Amino acid sequence: MTSWYDKYKNQGFVVVGVHTPEFEFEKDTDNVTAAIKQYAIHYPVAQDNDYATWNAYNNQYWPRSI
Repeated sequence: MTSWYDKYKNQGFVVVGVHTPEFEFEKDTDNVTAAIKQYAIHYPVAQDNDYATWNAYNNQYWPRSI
């Protein structure tokens, strides 16, 4: 996803990541920020600790792209 975003963002391609934690340590914003930096993710990533987005899409497994 990151390479597609980097390649096509100037042509209007939009990616918004939604991080929904599976484990407790994944709820920590500092850990999420570190992972975004580690994996060189340049698109916005929302943190969904309360599973609002997850539940809105009736998601049932990781990873999921829609």
